[in-house]
Amino acid sequence: MELLAYDFYTHVSRFREVTLLANRRGNRYLVPFLIKAALYVVFRGHRFSHVHIGDGLLAPLLTLAGLFSRSSLSITIHGLDITYENALYQILIPRLVAKADTVICISRAARDECVARGIPEARCVVIPCGIHGESLRQSPLSMEDLTRGRDFSWKGRKALFSVGRLVRRKGYEWFVREVMPKLDPEYVYLIAGTGPERKNIETAISETEQTERVALLGPISEDEKLGFYRWAHLFLMPNVRVAGDMEGFGITLIEAAVHGLPSVASSIEGIRDAVLDGETGYLLEEGDAGAFAECIRSCQLRREQITERALEAFSWEQIVLRYLEVFD
Repeated sequence: MELLAYDFYTHVSRFREVTLLANRRGNRYLVPFLIKAALYVVFRGHRFSHVHIGDGLLAPLLTLAGLFSRSSLSITIHGLDITYENALYQILIPRLVAKADTVICISRAARDECVARGIPEARCVVIPCGIHGESLRQSPLSMEDLTRGRDFSWKGRKALFSVGRLVRRKGYEWFVREVMPKLDPEYVYLIAGTGPERKNIETAISETEQTERVALLGPISEDEKLGFYRWAHLFLMPNVRVAGDMEGFGITLIEAAVHGLPSVASSIEGIRDAVLDGETGYLLEEGDAGAFAECIRSCQLRREQITERALEAFSWEQIVLRYLEVFD
């Protein structure tokens, strides 16, 4: 969400004069930020032709903008910011989001969740996340650099790579238990990130006796991430559905794609809009271990074609024009 907000502001600013109100101090400063933003909208909102809100949690600002400005109003909905399972939140936030002239959803799944909560479908527009030029930078790290200081090596083997928070919806534990045993020993699975599911994934690795084939990398740097995109064989996003915790999009899927790395992912939620099936990767039925294993073994996509197709669909140079069309 933070990356999308940053890229949105950066690219729209190239075409329009934009005033940014941003919470620069993290979640602890959320309430003071809301008060500051509310006062700004009340006293200065009349100066602007359009007001855009960055996520559903900030939807109360739409009411003030509607009262104290003559601006057109829009808001971005990511997923969890509309599905968050709290009774008061579900009573309040969808009703406030519906006050926007346009609700910009980052995926069809996010749009469907909005419509399910009474937000008029005619006001919902799907605009996916974009990718910017910095993401095309090649990592200076070699395969040897990526393994140095770690207790694994995949030299001569095919590396499957995932990066993201270690949470249940990512499906990492499921993949370790159900798919890895179906793959030949030439495949290794490298998982980067931190989160509450680490212990369960470690248990799955131990119980399936795959300590030589599955490695939890912990947090990695940007250069390391780009290095894995460059050197890995496939990118994985084997998500499973978890009530109240949807995958709004999956920006790492398009990051991998612009580096030519094909993806194999579950065809659920926002992931369906982040993978061009058969072009930048493959979308498979959630929980079908046999299909995942077979697809991994048979993937034939060419890296240069993946990059070209991903840039056509997801470059910010294209995405920003869709935002501007909405605003105009």
